[in-house]
Amino acid sequence: MPKTQLYLGTLLGLQLLLGAGIFVSQSSSGSGQAPEPLLQFAPAEVDRIAITGADQKTTTLQRADGQWQLADSALPANQSKVQTLLENLGKLQTSWPVANTGSGRERFEVSEDKFQRHLTLAQGDSTLGELYFGTSPGFRQTHGRRADDAAVYSLAFNSIDLPTDQNDWLDKTLLGLEGFERIEGSDFVLRKDGEAWQLENAAEGQSLDQEKAKALAGALDNLRVLRLLDSEPVAAEGEAREEHSLRVSKGEQQWQYTLAKVGNTAFVGRDDLPQRFTLSSADYDKLAKASLQELLAVAATSAGEAAGDRLQFLHAFDITFEGFAPGAGARGAARVGGSHDDGVGMLDAEVVVMPGRGADDLRAFAVAFQQISADLRVAAFGFMVGGFADVVQQAAASGQPAV
Repeated sequence: MPKTQLYLGTLLGLQLLLGAGIFVSQSSSGSGQAPEPLLQFAPAEVDRIAITGADQKTTTLQRADGQWQLADSALPANQSKVQTLLENLGKLQTSWPVANTGSGRERFEVSEDKFQRHLTLAQGDSTLGELYFGTSPGFRQTHGRRADDAAVYSLAFNSIDLPTDQNDWLDKTLLGLEGFERIEGSDFVLRKDGEAWQLENAAEGQSLDQEKAKALAGALDNLRVLRLLDSEPVAAEGEAREEHSLRVSKGEQQWQYTLAKVGNTAFVGRDDLPQRFTLSSADYDKLAKASLQELLAVAATSAGEAAGDRLQFLHAFDITFEGFAPGAGARGAARVGGSHDDGVGMLDAEVVVMPGRGADDLRAFAVAFQQISADLRVAAFGFMVGGFADVVQQAAASGQPAV
């Protein structure tokens, strides 16, 4: 029995030593199990990025004069988005591979024939890195591999950061302008004067609303498109097509914006670009609805002017203001002269009617012509001014009409 135990103990020790030796050998062999950068490249060296999706649709970005752009149209790309992508790719590191076989590459969708994303980084005609991305094992995790390596890794990367639609890489602010000094619409011209805007050739009494002018300038400055317009929509039968234009100037430079809307599709173009772009209805309205009438300040009518207007109305009826005599008769409840506490009638902040005793009813009355008697008298005449209902009655001297 002791010899058996000694034998088994010795065998166990040898197995442990063998396992440790294999582990050390594999760790020091550089087999890819120890973490190391997935790609060896400098972001500044990359001047072309090609992204292909499972549908074989490819979007290519290229760097020209230090700026990233869409290769097919030379439109500016979102610079920060491209830079972030390159930085994230440079941070990718390998770990323990999850597969090394052809069947594993097919299963994780990272093979040459079956993949979700195929990415190529290049400098001129030289390939700096080529990756395949496939299925996702978890949140912000993607299976991926280098094109020259059979091993498949679980990478800290999200494949949605590699869209294949060029509109997702387009700089949506490409039509925005800064520092412009003049805006010309169909019936107005605005000119920048310091921090304020001035209305050129303003007629007498016209005043520019500075907040509205600044809002229009801000809409041009912050204009964001949604995507490239593939084809211009055609108005359906009975459907109207809107079209407006704005000319914007900065020194000797000029840009003409053309805005149009067909149905629910609003789009915009600028004369220095052949493409047109869709934009939101809100941004469209901010520019398309710009007009002289919209930009003018609303004239504030003084209280005195308002009161004068109301007096003109009253004089048209030969109504005068003086001490009112108490009313009498069957309609006394609807006449001036009652003992109600609401004895003050206000026509305006500047016009106050003070009856001799008080008005016992502040309701409005509608008086038809049939209610006026042969001597032009009426028990009470009601009218509404500034939200107040005032009942006015005046005794007439002999031979004079009165209400």
